[in-house]
Order: sequence, then structure tokens, then C-alpha cells
Amino acid sequence: MSSPFTPPPELMPLRVAAERPGATAEERWLAQALQALYPDETPPPPSEAGWAALEAEAVRCARRHRRRFLLGELLGSMVPPQRAFRLVAAASLLACLLLARDTDVALWSRQGPERVTVAQTMLSHRGDRPRSLLLLDGAEVSLEHGQLYIEQTSVDRTRLTLHAGAIRLSVPRLTGQRRLAVATSDAEVIVHGTRFDVRKLHDATLVAVHEGLVEVRPLGLGRAPLFVRPGERTTVLGAAAHLAALSRRVQQLVRELRCDDSEGVLRTFVAFAPAGTDLSAALYLQGICAVQRGALGEAIAAFERSAAVSQDRVRADNALARAAQLRASRDAAEGAQAWRQYLLRFPRGLHADLARRHLATRPPGGRP
Repeated sequence: MSSPFTPPPELMPLRVAAERPGATAEERWLAQALQALYPDETPPPPSEAGWAALEAEAVRCARRHRRRFLLGELLGSMVPPQRAFRLVAAASLLACLLLARDTDVALWSRQGPERVTVAQTMLSHRGDRPRSLLLLDGAEVSLEHGQLYIEQTSVDRTRLTLHAGAIRLSVPRLTGQRRLAVATSDAEVIVHGTRFDVRKLHDATLVAVHEGLVEVRPLGLGRAPLFVRPGERTTVLGAAAHLAALSRRVQQLVRELRCDDSEGVLRTFVAFAPAGTDLSAALYLQGICAVQRGALGEAIAAFERSAAVSQDRVRADNALARAAQLRASRDAAEGAQAWRQYLLRFPRGLHADLARRHLATRPPGGRP
């Protein structure tokens, strides 16, 4: 004996049935329920095919929760079979919509993660329990809280952008050219198969790896990528926070006149400091350190640039004099020209007497 709940072939998509002038009470009830779900806008069914899929999902949802049989037994004695099916499907669909308000994500059951099948979607979550998502490439993402943008234009390319909050990922082995990337405003994480966490903090991103190997690429300031292994974690500062930390380290190096800068703090700060920053102290120290290494050309360039940008007249005076001395040590005529440039800018400078004494001596092949 066939089930009275088998959908008849002529069953219309629910949206169409609800809009007919002669709609039944159950169909009008469904339309009112949808309007209650979306009070400020028209219910957004994408297409007839989309609503047909929702009808099928409603039936599957009812079967999973064993409500179909119970409701069928109850309604079978009260209403005709076709009306009973429509009422069951409508009730099941409404229950599923209440569970998943985001219309960009496929409907899901409590027994597994949501299957994200669309190419692009933005998700937000503030619940007590993580929101579990299954992507096209098989990766499972647990959104603990915050806002996550998902872009999966193909099964080979998946990019997640974590604007705020924290996620945990379990990524199956991605072979060939397949790749998954997680980006924040501070860094990009590249994986090919691993389990790891990404947490977006106020001015930094924390990456912790449980299995596999991930590549973390800090964004901005020319920072080199780093690899994080199982059991390890790393914190990547945002560009602004990293630059502020660099500034503090540069100030310490300048105060102590230290040249032990294996990480290239001075070079990075000089290269990426925002416009308007007084770089003269860092450039002056670069000149001193270049002299210690015997790199005269580099030292001259650093001193002359320090003199050009300095907002401190004494530092500019000293920097231009040091550059002139170095030029003179390399070539007498070149040194004389440098001392003349010094006197043009600082005719009563701290080193004006030294400049005039140097120029009073005729250099070989030059003029006094």
C-alpha cells in the first residue's frame, strides 16, 4: 500500500501554491509564516527550482526527526492525503528555515555540519556553541564566533576571510594545485591539509597548528613568511601594530648606539615608516653602522639622507659633516665639493671651521 504522503507529480512549488488566488488555508498559513520570518522584505526564494529543492529538503528533514510518520498518523484521519502532505511539508520547511536563517547556506540537520555550496557568502555567529561548516573541498570549518567570508569559486580554490572572531579548521589532504587560504587583515595562512586554529585579535592574528604544516604570510612591511609546525603557535601583529613595535625598538637602538640588528629593524622601519615620520635618527645610526662594516658608500648615503630629512638642526649639521669627511677620505676633490655644500647650508655650523681648513688646502688637481 502506497504512503499517503508520497508527493503527487502535479505538486506545485510552495511559493507558487501560496500565491494562487485559490490557495488553501495551509498554503496561506505558509505564506504568512514566511512573511513573519522576513517582515521587512519580500521572502527571497531564488527560483522555482530552488523552492522545489526546499520542498524535498523539508521532507528529508521530517524523516530525519521521525516527525513525518507521527504527523501523518495524526493528520491522516482528519484531512485528505494531499492536504496532509502539504501541511507536513510546510511545517517541516518552516522548522528548517528557523534553524538556518542564512539563505546562502544549504539547509542542515543537527546531525552534521552545514554544507556551504554557494560560491560566496558572509556568515556571522555569536552563539554559545561553534557553528560547523562543510566546504566544497571537504574542509570542515568551526566558526566559534565572529564574522567569516567564504569564497569557493571551485573545488580547487577556497579562500576564507576572517574579519573577527575565531575559527578551527580540519582540512583534508589537498593534492596537486588545490589550495585553501585563510586571510585576516594581518596575515594569510596557506594550507594543503592540516588541522589548525586562526583567531583574529584586535591588532593581531594568532595561528595554532595541531597537525600538518601551515605557511603564514604576514601582510605589509615586507615581512618574510614563516612556517608553523604541530604543537606550535605564532602571533602576527597587524601592520600598524608591528610598525609601532619597530619604532620602539629603533628608539632603543638609537639611544644605545647599537648595531646588532640581525633582524633588519632599522632597514624595515626606514623603508616602511609612514610619510611625515622623522627618520633622521634611524638613518644616522644606519650611517654609523655602515662605517663599522666598512661600507663607505652606504654610510655616505645614510648620513646625507639623514641631513636632508632631519627636523633636528644639530643632527643635520653632524650628519652632513660626517658625509663630507667620508667623501674626503675617499677622494680629495669629492671631499672639497662636499665641504662646500656643508658651508652653503651651515655657514656658522658646528663644523664650519673644519670645513674652511679643509678647503684652504689645495687638493691635487683641484682648486682651493
